[in-house]
Amino acid sequence: MLLFRHQLRRLYPGAVARLRRPRALAWSVLAIITIALFSTAVPVTIDVYDTPIALTFLTFTILCGSILLAPRFPKIGSMLNLGALAGLIVLTAHSPGQYWPLPITGLLAFCALIAVLGIWGGWLLPLAVWWLGIVLILLVAAIMSRPTGGLTNWQSSIIGDSSISALVLALSIAIGQRQRIRDQLASAKRDVELEHARREHAEERGRIAREMHDVVVHSMSLVHIQASSAPYRIPDLDDETRAEFENIARSARSALNEMRQVLGVLRPDARDLPFSPQPQLSDLKELALVTTRAGSPVTLSIGSNATTLSSVVQLAAYRTVQEALGNALRHAPGAAVSVQFQIVKDKLQVEITNDPAEPDPTMHRPAEALGTGGRGLQGIQERTAQLRGQTEHGPTPEGGFRVFAAFPVCAETTKNGDL
Repeated sequence: MLLFRHQLRRLYPGAVARLRRPRALAWSVLAIITIALFSTAVPVTIDVYDTPIALTFLTFTILCGSILLAPRFPKIGSMLNLGALAGLIVLTAHSPGQYWPLPITGLLAFCALIAVLGIWGGWLLPLAVWWLGIVLILLVAAIMSRPTGGLTNWQSSIIGDSSISALVLALSIAIGQRQRIRDQLASAKRDVELEHARREHAEERGRIAREMHDVVVHSMSLVHIQASSAPYRIPDLDDETRAEFENIARSARSALNEMRQVLGVLRPDARDLPFSPQPQLSDLKELALVTTRAGSPVTLSIGSNATTLSSVVQLAAYRTVQEALGNALRHAPGAAVSVQFQIVKDKLQVEITNDPAEPDPTMHRPAEALGTGGRGLQGIQERTAQLRGQTEHGPTPEGGFRVFAAFPVCAETTKNGDL
């Protein structure tokens, strides 16, 4: 979990602050524009149209307040704005010689509402509000119509107002849609990066689990086998020494059980886990010697050409042999094991075969007490599959067990996994 959080902080430093900053800036700009519109529109309307101060103040309070409400409550803000526009048309209807039915200050407030709806919301609501606004202006103007309208007649004024507000509508919708597309792309990118971080976290857990199984569990198994079989391999041991070996074996069993619980937590479902290759085929001699000392004699045959293969192939072959020898010690203690390597048709073939277990019942005590983790053969299959190879395992007719794996000589891991 700590690794996962570290990756998130690395991928998204200050992500929350970056998300909040544009919204705060947009609200600040909107507030400044609204205050400027209110402080300009009220005195201009009173001076030009000679409207009552209180009614003008109230009308533009509603108009400018609806602009601030529109981002959070678009429908309420739209209804308030349209209602205040109708009231403004009525207030300015008896001012001959001036631009009417919609004063320039009212047109600015209407365009500001359209712009906010288009940028903050979708395209349907601002379009509907624009149509309702034009229809409302026509209806109120028709009811309160006068023969002349100053610059031109009121029908021509409405055409001009419609054209200007339609241009604002188109621009605001274009800006809003562009911003929404950018937000969707940014959200998709964050989702991909977050999923990548989760995957890296799971793969790291899997790599650690595989390392622990291949190295720690195998070594602890050898400790358990050697300690449990020592009283039967070494003659003339006193009771104190036998008890000490039994304590060592008991501690090893406890450690193995706890280790397998940890592996069960760490192990993910992924099959392409990265791994840095370390052991090579030249290290098998030491592994065979340790297994022989544990009571299972090992016959090892490695061709000279096998040790010149790529480190990835050698690592997979080493882990296969390591797991097979560990299984032989657990399930057939004392049985002879044969390890054969050969290159056939551009494939490195590995065959590990153990004889049947010794008939002496005392030699079964370590294996029965130790138990199995059930992950070793699965690990062999995974590594072989990563290198596009084949694997087989099963009992032999003589009662032993055989593990076979074939790796392409020029193998490449699937999905760039490193074993």
